[in-house]
Amino acid sequence: MKVSILIPTYNSKQYLSECLDSIVSQDFTDMEILISDDVSTDDTLKAVQAYAVRDARIRWWQNPRNLGFVGNHNACLQQATGEYIKFLHPDDQLLSTSAIRKMVAALMKIRQPWWPAAGNISPEQPRGPRFFPQNPVFIMAGK
Repeated sequence: MKVSILIPTYNSKQYLSECLDSIVSQDFTDMEILISDDVSTDDTLKAVQAYAVRDARIRWWQNPRNLGFVGNHNACLQQATGEYIKFLHPDDQLLSTSAIRKMVAALMKIRQPWWPAAGNISPEQPRGPRFFPQNPVFIMAGK
């Protein structure tokens, strides 16, 4: 598996269909789509289940209890098997059907893990943005 698309959800029914449509329409297909629901009280799970029966790449679960924002993200990461990780939130969309293919191509070209981030994250560079190329084309991390 090349890419794990991780979607942590909580009461996300309103936006989830647009998000999932943008993922399942990608021209890059070597990916898994993991959806971790954090005990939603709306119809998020019904929407997830409707997509899961149509696309075998979708794997979903509902946490046994609400884990919170960070805990739900970690639940996704723990299940990921892809070489690359891409978080996508339910109110996000991939704006091009070639977005994942282009992200993977960029990562393959540089052949090193990238952890795009900003802020004070490293003692080597204690201030300002870190790891961003001049013209960033992706937000994806190597596992």
